[in-house]
Amino acid sequence: MGESYYTILGVSENSSPEEIKKQYQNLALQYHPDKLSADQENDPAVKEKFLRITEAWETLRDPGKRRVYDSILLENALDDNSLKFDSVSYHSLNFVDSSHSTKCKCGGTYDVQRDDLDFSSSSCLYIPCSSCSLFIEIVKKST
Repeated sequence: MGESYYTILGVSENSSPEEIKKQYQNLALQYHPDKLSADQENDPAVKEKFLRITEAWETLRDPGKRRVYDSILLENALDDNSLKFDSVSYHSLNFVDSSHSTKCKCGGTYDVQRDDLDFSSSSCLYIPCSSCSLFIEIVKKST
């Protein structure tokens, strides 16, 4: 996946729909074919930029499409492991009253409830930090 739609529009993944719309409108005014100078009209990069801005807007403006897109971004990040803080064995977790909590380097926590751990479809689970975009991987080790 190339540049994210959020990057194309110059907004964060946490931006509200209103913030995304405002930024899209600003960029559309800047790159719309009817607003280009004579030099820009013949520049294929400028035309491509407008198409990418429009594509990003069409996805991020629709809550359903945005949810799907965000899940794809998360899946790619998980595959990349760039956001993985740690990988731990299920058996190494110390549950107190059916819950386990581990500190993240940002100061947030990874909160795990024993009842939420379902390894029926996967040999590992991902638990997000309560404060940042990092996650831990919990691996079910066969005994």
